[in-house]
Amino acid sequence: MKNKIKKLNYKKILSSFLFLFPLLLAILLFTIIPIFKIIFESFVYFPNEDNLTIKAVGTHNYNDVFNDSAFNDAIKNSTIVLFLGTSISLILALFFSIIIESIISKISKTIFLSLLYSQFFLSSFSVGLSFTVLFGDKNLFFKFFNLDNTRFVGGQNPLPIWIYYTFFQIWRSLPFNIVLISSGIRRADNKYWKLIKSDKISLFQKIRFVYFNELSKNFFSIILTNFIFSSLILPEAILGSSYNYKFNHGHTLTSYILGYFDHSVGVITEYKPEKGYAASFLALLYLMFLIVLVFVLKPNNLKKEFLFFKKIFNKIKRKMNKNA
Repeated sequence: MKNKIKKLNYKKILSSFLFLFPLLLAILLFTIIPIFKIIFESFVYFPNEDNLTIKAVGTHNYNDVFNDSAFNDAIKNSTIVLFLGTSISLILALFFSIIIESIISKISKTIFLSLLYSQFFLSSFSVGLSFTVLFGDKNLFFKFFNLDNTRFVGGQNPLPIWIYYTFFQIWRSLPFNIVLISSGIRRADNKYWKLIKSDKISLFQKIRFVYFNELSKNFFSIILTNFIFSSLILPEAILGSSYNYKFNHGHTLTSYILGYFDHSVGVITEYKPEKGYAASFLALLYLMFLIVLVFVLKPNNLKKEFLFFKKIFNKIKRKMNKNA
């Protein structure tokens, strides 16, 4: 009997592995191997630029990237978009989701959310095009309010470019966030509607004790998805290839990295993939650090971390008292 159970377990493990093998192979080929290639190539540089057959190994590429003001601009712009753009988008999404769930009927709600989400995944091009028409070269948004001198692109005193990127992040992520948060609120209403009805709790109490509790379960996934959106912003899509990113401090991590592989991106006039590899690895480490930081600062984790460090502190304190 035990042998039969063992055989069945082995078969299950083998069948599970065979099903997962294509996915594991894809992860190996398209994620793990490229990352190791990037790390290796980032340390290779050419000491004599006139003779590209001579190679050396060192941190030369990393030094060049660190000392490049355009890389600092890329870090600054991407970080602002990551935190400010994501935060504003999530707050607005929560606000609109509560209005949608409170006022609109169930059928209207479903239709409205479907229409809202369809513009997000059907055509990213149309989302970018409508944004550039309103806030780009044509500047229709500010012209509508008779603010012709106020603009993001062109003019004598354009607004800081990071505000433009932040607006774009909110513009393209808001529909997605509204759909995600609305589904979480609807799930909470369906789960606790009897308690909500019997206790007659206020809207504020409902948001604090019911909605936040339900949304916190998927909060990290929503944040991670928004971080991916933010980190992959390519300014050329909303500013064009003629825009001088370095002069206008307009680089993001994506445009800065791609500029070393394709000199038409971001007006970087040098093809130096080894520097692109170094910038890619630094960007990867930076984004991983931000994701870990968000995970550590997650409200549910803060309490656990506090108790964990409190235990360690108490143990150290007891040992010190014994030694004394």
